[in-house]
Amino acid sequence: VVNYAKSFLISPEGKAVIEERAIFTKGSKLFVGDFVDLQGDRFKTSSLDGNVFLLEIWGEGCSVCAGFHKKFEKELWPLLKDKEDFKVLSIFDGKSQDRWRKALDSKLYSCPEYINVSNLPLSSANHPFMKYYKVNYAPFFLLVDRQGKIISNFRADVDFNYLLQLIELSLKEPRSLTMNNSHFK
Repeated sequence: VVNYAKSFLISPEGKAVIEERAIFTKGSKLFVGDFVDLQGDRFKTSSLDGNVFLLEIWGEGCSVCAGFHKKFEKELWPLLKDKEDFKVLSIFDGKSQDRWRKALDSKLYSCPEYINVSNLPLSSANHPFMKYYKVNYAPFFLLVDRQGKIISNFRADVDFNYLLQLIELSLKEPRSLTMNNSHFK
């Protein structure tokens, strides 16, 4: 629908708005992000192909990020953590690895069972993934299917029953034959 609407627009401003929203359209391929883990190893989002995953970007000191994590960990994570093909990709957007470690140790924003990575050493303004999605706020969420396509982007106040339904429906989809089980490349 978004791309269809674009064909009728004449103004460059209107087309820009539609193009910006099109990147979040259900079925759009996720931009491949390149991040780092705490050991400094590279992590590509494409390594999660074959899995359904929740991508969350959070920042230290973000009370909304902490509130979402607390609720997710209490209400949804117990229902999802044993599902082998569901992952949470938790991306820290901050200024230093030391602050990231302290924030992770606090367990306010993420948990050790998630895949914890960061956009460091780049700032969000200079990181290609953050620039592509124009991420200048936290929290930021995307739900991604087994083929690396966006199922939904949503806000922290999402109805958790709805989110669980989306995840469970996506997990019922057949696995891709070209699944990649390696997390790090």
